[in-house]
Amino acid sequence: EDRDSTKDNVNVPSEDKKPGYKDEEASKEYVPGDEDDDDFEKVVVEGTFDLALRKFITKVGSTDVNNRYPQVKYEDGKLSYEHTKVPIELATGDVVIYTIRVYNEGEKDGYAEEVTDDVPEGLEYLTDNEINKEYRWKLLDENEKETDDVSKAKYIITDYLSKEQGEETERDNLLKAFNKEAEISDGEVRNPDYRDIQIAFKVTFKATTKDDTARILKNVAQISKDSDDDEDSEPNRDTVYDPEGPNEDDIDYENVKVKYFDLSLLKWVSEAQVTINGKTETVKGNSAENSKNEPPIKIEIEEKNINKIIIKYKYIIRVTNEGEIEGYADEVTDYIPDGLRFETSDNTIWRWTQKEDGSLTTDYLKDKLLKPGEYAEIPLILTWNNSKDNIGEKINTAEISKDRNDSDSPDVDSTPNNKIPKEDDIDDAPVVLAVQTGTGILYGELILVIMVMLVSGVVLIKKYVIGESFKMIIKSK
Repeated sequence: EDRDSTKDNVNVPSEDKKPGYKDEEASKEYVPGDEDDDDFEKVVVEGTFDLALRKFITKVGSTDVNNRYPQVKYEDGKLSYEHTKVPIELATGDVVIYTIRVYNEGEKDGYAEEVTDDVPEGLEYLTDNEINKEYRWKLLDENEKETDDVSKAKYIITDYLSKEQGEETERDNLLKAFNKEAEISDGEVRNPDYRDIQIAFKVTFKATTKDDTARILKNVAQISKDSDDDEDSEPNRDTVYDPEGPNEDDIDYENVKVKYFDLSLLKWVSEAQVTINGKTETVKGNSAENSKNEPPIKIEIEEKNINKIIIKYKYIIRVTNEGEIEGYADEVTDYIPDGLRFETSDNTIWRWTQKEDGSLTTDYLKDKLLKPGEYAEIPLILTWNNSKDNIGEKINTAEISKDRNDSDSPDVDSTPNNKIPKEDDIDDAPVVLAVQTGTGILYGELILVIMVMLVSGVVLIKKYVIGESFKMIIKSK
């Protein structure tokens, strides 16, 4: 018989004594209720392991973006993150900084051993960028093999948050477990705990359409390796993020929408100056409001005055920025029709120059920055060539022949200097010169006389022809 123990009689401490029971043993030779042929050790059963990832833009060029950070909520036993996914608008050439934030939602501490980010078409990874160097990003090709060729990069990966990197750099990479009993906080003590990494891309995509969908670039990041068995995610499982699909919480995306460039041109005749025998009259023309379907400016003169009269047409050329990128109309070209001439003395302000082919060019707006929605105007005065054979309609056309913007983006719906009339960077303005007949009856008056004659003729026909026929029928009866 054992002198101080009885077999098979383990006495489990009561619930109120369990928390400190083993601690007391260190200061006592014997703990009442237990014999020396049994012993125990306390362990804490850890809960679930669960990491989550969020992605958002925090900088464009030198401008901080502060309205896209996730707002954390804990309701009904579940963590959620609210932050806008409305695409942020960028121009070609902009450098954008993404922040990737890894949260610990679980009951166990752990590490995000590896994070992967894709490289969508239209975004260029910047190898020499200091942010990309700091966060240890490496390039992978389509076969997930490491490469130094940026053009072949389909993915980038980093071990910046790994346990190994934490130990090597003495950086605290351990993500502490989420404390469900404590308040959500983002101060010195974070609950839930998180770590950030960043990545820099340059926008290389050039918008060639106004279509919203075609200009959106989606960039996806996910946890590709972690330190435990995640409760609700499988690292590196999702290759494509589906906004409508059942995506796991260790993957997230951020969208950018590339701005488009679009300059348009309108042209109209604002007035005509008619001088005869030293007396000048002004004929009112059109305006910007009706410049797309404007009626021609028509001037009628007596044939005997053709060689005495001086007619000068004042055209207005308006260039408008209808796009989303500010830019310049470096050159505007005007194609003078036969029958009109350019006189330098009338156009000293607007820097018009006549070329060998007869067309006119000006760089009057080359230093005028047009922001979206803004416009600028260039006047042009042309003179009618006096001749009895130079009668009828004259159509004068102007076009943007050179444009420019800091993003080097093409105009989405026009090509400068291609003379295609259906594009919106080209427009015309018609004028008509007519000669009065010797009777002095104008076209409008002539039409009125013809209509009166027609009406009178119908009445006479009814009165005499139809009436007489009716009488004849009566007589025959």
